[in-house]
Amino acid sequence: MAKPQVGKIKYAEFGTEMGPMLAAADTGGLIHLTFQKGEDPLVPGHDWVCEPAAFKTLAQGVRMYLSGAGELPKTTLGNLGGTEFQRLVWKRLQAIPSGRTCTYGDIAKEIGRPKASRAVGAACGANPVPLFIPCHRVVGAKGSMTGFSCGIGYKRQLLKLEGFREKDLAKV
Repeated sequence: MAKPQVGKIKYAEFGTEMGPMLAAADTGGLIHLTFQKGEDPLVPGHDWVCEPAAFKTLAQGVRMYLSGAGELPKTTLGNLGGTEFQRLVWKRLQAIPSGRTCTYGDIAKEIGRPKASRAVGAACGANPVPLFIPCHRVVGAKGSMTGFSCGIGYKRQLLKLEGFREKDLAKV
């Protein structure tokens, strides 16, 4: 399903301690933020406009967060698109506190769809702003480290950044 776009899409690429990232925003706010060395790098649309100055504050805040020197900056999310189900999952993911995890099955139960754990996983994979909708905090049924749109390596790094120790991650 194609994501509806609202107004002009601006974007910028910037470096972080975890590698290059690309951010994009519509007139409503952030619509993409992805690791460009991940499994699914974002390619800017042909009609997108590169405007690094528009992302200066976001880039500085994300850099600080990923280096362990601050919290994730507050930002307004734009039109993320997605299906009604995906948006329901994304809303629930935003309630998972830093330093905590839950399972795909837990999320499915909490949104009233107890048999939809695989669909929850697919919604996590379609998440266009994985730092702000923290799908890295969702793990497999037995606590296993499964799936992340940017790759398991990034998931592991983000969880370590949030306080998980390597021995804890062996269980995740």
